[in-house]
Amino acid sequence: MRDNFGIQIIYQMIHPTLYDFDPYTTFQVHEYINKLKEDYKNTSIFQELIHKYLIQDNGNKIKFTMKPDINFEKEREREESMSLSYLSPEETEKIVKDNENLKQRRSEKDNIQVLPILDIKDIQIQSKYPKFNKIDGHIPIWYINAHTNGITSLRIVFDTSSIPIFIKLYLPLFTEYLLSQSNRVLQYMSTNAHSFGEGLRVELDSFSYNDNSLTETCTIALEFLDEKLDSAVNALTELFLNYKLDDKMLLNVMKNIALEKSDAMCRDGLRYALSYASSGLKYSQDTFETLRSDTFMCKIGQEIIINDEKSKNLDVVKESLKLIMEHLMHNAKKEFIIKAQAFDPIKKRLNKLCGVINKVKGEEVKKPEFMVNPKKHLFKIPQSANQCAELVLVPTIASPEYGKILVLAKMLSDKWVYPEIKNQAHSGGVKANSNGILSFYSHFDKKIEETFKLFASAIDNACNGNFNQDDLITAKFRAFKGFDVSDESILCWRRTPEEWITQTRKGILEASKDEIIEIARKYLKVQEKSLTVCAPKSVKDETLKETGWSIIDIGTIIHNEDSYIDF
Repeated sequence: MRDNFGIQIIYQMIHPTLYDFDPYTTFQVHEYINKLKEDYKNTSIFQELIHKYLIQDNGNKIKFTMKPDINFEKEREREESMSLSYLSPEETEKIVKDNENLKQRRSEKDNIQVLPILDIKDIQIQSKYPKFNKIDGHIPIWYINAHTNGITSLRIVFDTSSIPIFIKLYLPLFTEYLLSQSNRVLQYMSTNAHSFGEGLRVELDSFSYNDNSLTETCTIALEFLDEKLDSAVNALTELFLNYKLDDKMLLNVMKNIALEKSDAMCRDGLRYALSYASSGLKYSQDTFETLRSDTFMCKIGQEIIINDEKSKNLDVVKESLKLIMEHLMHNAKKEFIIKAQAFDPIKKRLNKLCGVINKVKGEEVKKPEFMVNPKKHLFKIPQSANQCAELVLVPTIASPEYGKILVLAKMLSDKWVYPEIKNQAHSGGVKANSNGILSFYSHFDKKIEETFKLFASAIDNACNGNFNQDDLITAKFRAFKGFDVSDESILCWRRTPEEWITQTRKGILEASKDEIIEIARKYLKVQEKSLTVCAPKSVKDETLKETGWSIIDIGTIIHNEDSYIDF
């Protein structure tokens, strides 16, 4: 939620207020949508409106006819000649001279010295990172007192690490079904009042910042006006107390998900390539691997679309979703995260939620043994071009080297990869994430083998120091800007330690050429690289097969009842 959210709300209310309309009207979206759905179901509402206002009773019509004038250009030239004829010789000479001076000025190089200059040393290393306060208890509470324009953000974070592996594939469906209940939550909050905010959100996350830690979470979040605190707490309580699986709604959700994931298969090849390649490098990335998850949802969704209520998968799905909710409520560790202008009023009302969400702290879950298993796969999916990814393990945000990794990524991307890859792909580049993975990627690529050669060439250039001081400064500025405006969900809601933020900023600003070369040689000249390509079914794969690539047709897996995505 942006800091100016409250101001946006005010602006949205101004227009109806000026014209004597109810200022709350613009926020009653759900009421209008529900009314429209009902009218559409029972009447020919759109046909009637078109006939009434556009065809039958609309007297406010204007008919325009455009006819070309063959003498238009000649007339315009004549008028221009007449206007010039009134100029004196001195005025004509001045116009000609001004035009020559303008041409000369445009040909001159601008003096950049007159512009204000920002130097690396002008940037402060210490950040203004928001600090969380913690209240220990059976369910820990983390909170920030901050100026929020009267909007409270409440998150309940459930640890999903201990959910049995055989039902983890149903977690995305679980989140979608919860989201389908958001209308019920907002309607509850809107009784006799109006609800503002971003509504209910359910998010899955998984990350590991060192070898001994693993964080897998399911977060239920709700934003609301401070004055709606009681309604928000009551609405969430209602959601947990009355979690019921309605067959009809569940079938609709599953059908929609299957269609969405099928559509994603046609357009999200790069996301799948990056996700699957990373799953071979870190356990936390393998946990929520999107290609396996989306293929699974397409597979069971396809069966449900065909058989509807007679689906043999429906009972299995219902049982799995119930197990997930029971686990989150009664076995998983959980915590509250709150961002608000005043915390005390919220603290008093959390007891009600604590009474509904079991106070069991949950068992400590040790990170499973995970052997790095670099991928070299090509997936044939229904899309029109190749999406390529090459990933390597690098330090996470917990490491003092992470800042230099960010600079190296910008250097690789801006100086060598992007300028060359745009000749054969729509886009491409290099990026590093806080989870410790450096990604080379190309989007809508025409030449797979040439792309991986380009990635290798960029690595060689970095290791050999083929860049100057200006390149380094540019990379440091871009890396710092990218890190400084990082997604709040990564830095804030994950409660990244402040010392990690500071050391990363310092690493970016103080990185030297020798350090970047050393980092490149240390982490990029390795054998454990994960390569993945998502390609059209028509791609020629003979050469790739000869060099050890595994070729998998996703369509075959989805349509074959006995085939599963356990590659």
